[in-house]
Amino acid sequence: MRLSDAEVNILFVTEGQNVLYTADTIKFDGRIVKIIYTGQSSYSEVSVFVGFDESESFTLFTMRTGFDMRLNYVDQAVYQYLGRMSPSVLSPAEGYNTQYEYTYSIFTDNDGYIMENSSGTKTYRININQNRIVTIN
Repeated sequence: MRLSDAEVNILFVTEGQNVLYTADTIKFDGRIVKIIYTGQSSYSEVSVFVGFDESESFTLFTMRTGFDMRLNYVDQAVYQYLGRMSPSVLSPAEGYNTQYEYTYSIFTDNDGYIMENSSGTKTYRININQNRIVTIN
C-alpha cells in the first residue's frame, strides 16, 4: 500500500505474532522502519513496517537530514491509515505511545520475507502462508 502523500510503502501490519496486512507485491530496495503503536491502557501492540525509497534512505538514515520531522510526518500518515482500515486496527478510544525501530533491509525467503536490521542484531521472519511474524534474535 503506497501512502502517496507521505511517499512511503506500508509493507506489513502486525498485531502480536499475527500479520494483519501484507502488501500485494514487495519489490523493494530502500530501507524499512518499524513503527510500534502501544496502547496506553491496554498495552496492545500494533506494528507497521514502512518502506522508504532508496533515494530517500541515504539522506534520511545516513545523513539524518530532516530525520525527526520526516518520521513524525510518516507516523501521522500511518496512524490515519490504520484508523481507516476495515476493521480498524487502532481503537479511537485508546491513546497510543509510538516507538521506532530502524533501519531494516528485506529479503525473500521460501515462506515469505526476512527483515534484518543494519547492525544484524534483530531479525523478523514473515511467514506469508501462516500470516505469522516471529523475531529470530
